[in-house]
Amino acid sequence: MLEDVHVLSGPRKHDPHVEVRRILVHSTGNAKGQQRARDKRLAKARAELDKLQRGAGGRYYNTPEKIAARIGVIAKTRRATGCLHTEITTDDTGRPILHRHFDQDVFQAEAAVDGWYALLTTLTPEQADAAEVLRRNKGRQGTVERRYGDFKGPLAVNPRLRARRQESRPAGGGDLPGPARVLPDRAPGPPGPRG
Repeated sequence: MLEDVHVLSGPRKHDPHVEVRRILVHSTGNAKGQQRARDKRLAKARAELDKLQRGAGGRYYNTPEKIAARIGVIAKTRRATGCLHTEITTDDTGRPILHRHFDQDVFQAEAAVDGWYALLTTLTPEQADAAEVLRRNKGRQGTVERRYGDFKGPLAVNPRLRARRQESRPAGGGDLPGPARVLPDRAPGPPGPRG
C-alpha cells in the first residue's frame, strides 16, 4: 500500500479545496479480473478485425473509407483505440488491403496498473494507519453500495420525478396494462352470453 495527500476541489471555482488522505491499494483479484476482461475484449476485436481483413475489397468493404469507418467502430466498441494500429493499402487492381497490429507496449502499461485502486479518507495517520482504513472500508463496502443504490433507485427522492410518475398514471385505469387501456370502448364488464 502507498499513501499520499490529495487535494479535492469542488465543481465551482469558489468551492473550498479539501485535503484528503489517499491510500493506493493493490488487489490481485481485481488485477486478474481486469486482465481477463482485457483479454476477452481484445479477442473479440481480433475476431472482428480478421473478418474485416478477409472481407476487405469485397462487396461490403470495397473502399478504404468503408474499411476505415468499420475499424473506427471496432476500435471504439472494443476500447482498443490506443493500442490498435492500422494501415489500408491497395493492390495492383485497386482492391483495398488491411494491415493491422496491436501495440504490446500499451498492453504492458495497462497491465502495470491492473488491480490498483484508491481509498480516500479524512482520517489522519494517527487515527488509523493504512491497514486500518482498508479494514474499515472492506467491512462497509456492501452497506455503502446498497445505500447508494437505494438513494438512486426505489426511494425516488426527487419530488419532480414523483410528480411526473403520478401524472403519467391514467385516471381509473389502474396500474395494469390491458384492453381497457388500449381500447377504452372495450372496457371489461360482465361476461355476455356466448353464442
